[in-house]
Amino acid sequence: MPDIVYAPAMKAIYPMDKDSQIIQLRKEKINTLKEMGISLYPNDFKISCNLSQLKETIAKDPDSLGEQGQTFQAAGRIMAINRMGKSSFVRFKDGSDHMQVYIQKSTVGDDAYDLFKKLDIGDFIGVSGPVFQTRTGEWTILAKQFRLLSKAVRPLPEKFHGIKDPEKRYRQPGTMPWAWNCF
Repeated sequence: MPDIVYAPAMKAIYPMDKDSQIIQLRKEKINTLKEMGISLYPNDFKISCNLSQLKETIAKDPDSLGEQGQTFQAAGRIMAINRMGKSSFVRFKDGSDHMQVYIQKSTVGDDAYDLFKKLDIGDFIGVSGPVFQTRTGEWTILAKQFRLLSKAVRPLPEKFHGIKDPEKRYRQPGTMPWAWNCF
């Protein structure tokens, strides 16, 4: 049975839709993070380069990079999460490009990985670490440090289905530009 919300201004009863349930869950996560003493919107994370510059660096001299190579600091929005027990792959995107991050519990520590497990798609993160190549050949940042930069309350619009209302799509063309070409 769906949850029931009572509208105070109107005496009608409406079932909660999927989006409002997701927003409610995210607000609960925000309250949990606040109780843990985690800053939800810090402003002191410094990036060393954006993701397109990082990919240019990789293209110029891939042999000098690896798990023991240069450390990069990058920030972006989580677009996809693939959790596998004590390690995870995260695809994130900044304003210039997208990249994959490998977060391992033994590398970032228990507290940081517990924080990571509370994050959702749409949150902004900052990572610091070297770049390595996975078995599939994809260049990936090995997160040595990880930070939450901004917690998203609302879920991202669905990329696959897009905006169904054509009038809204044409009257508000800027509603989904971040989701286009993200993978």
